[in-house]
Amino acid sequence: MPEENEEIPPASIRPYEHEKDFKFIRYLIGASILSRTGPANIHLFWSNPLIYIWVIISTTYIPIKRMLLSDEEFGKDEFKEMVIEILMKLPVFVGPPLILLVLLNWCHRRYFNSIMKEVISREDMKNPKSYYNGQTFQGKGIGESSIWVLDYDDRQIGVVAIEKSLDLVNEIKLKDGSNLKNQEENKEDLKAKFDDFHLIRIRHLATSVPFRPAGIDLELLNFSVTKSFKEDLKTERIMINLIPILDQVQIEAIEAIGFIKSISTQFNSKPFWNRIWLFFRSNIGWPDCKEVWNEEVWVLERSRFDSKVD
Repeated sequence: MPEENEEIPPASIRPYEHEKDFKFIRYLIGASILSRTGPANIHLFWSNPLIYIWVIISTTYIPIKRMLLSDEEFGKDEFKEMVIEILMKLPVFVGPPLILLVLLNWCHRRYFNSIMKEVISREDMKNPKSYYNGQTFQGKGIGESSIWVLDYDDRQIGVVAIEKSLDLVNEIKLKDGSNLKNQEENKEDLKAKFDDFHLIRIRHLATSVPFRPAGIDLELLNFSVTKSFKEDLKTERIMINLIPILDQVQIEAIEAIGFIKSISTQFNSKPFWNRIWLFFRSNIGWPDCKEVWNEEVWVLERSRFDSKVD
């Protein structure tokens, strides 16, 4: 146990300081986007049935061959001959999976790098001080947007940006029709569901990867959600866009607070032949990243948050 007088490094969430934080938040947000590359590679690699078929072929080829050959054909020293053949065939067995992994990494790195460049070039990242200091999205804001930085031991390890805007309804309505989780809802139903509420979006949630096991994503989310609901009593919902599997740490954090999945672009809602084509492309190392890794909308209602707080 630490001694009573032992100092614990301070941790605090503070407002964004442009001169001090500008380069940091751009780097951290960009790095968080690029960090999706690894999980994306691993998921598509190990969900590929061809990998398991190839492993079965690789591990059974030589024993089956040995069973079919006579002792004279195989040689006197069976074990030595088998080891030599395994070593000779090793590049053939290992090559295809490595090629698949390289192709997946190339596709994912290009895709997430393009997203990172797009995000960093947006207006809010060009001048965060102006955008998140009362600036409203397309002139239809309902309050101040804000950006906050998490410090620990004089180091910046996290950032959360809150955007308040009624115009967020338009973004949700773009995900209508076949993309709705509930296929029976149409544009009018969706509009009726959201138009009566003031919405807040968590536009950015980025944390330093080594500190994520300490729960800093949950800490930033708790802070931003509590602040948003308390400062604007008209706010009824908070939304955030995340990619399942790739943003698993953040998803665990938002579920702990009470967010629920609202709308997503479902793979199963696509035409059958389109799904077959996407499946085939992913299995040969050429995934359509935009289709495979689509964002889902998660929403927290004030009533649900209040019940958890109580």
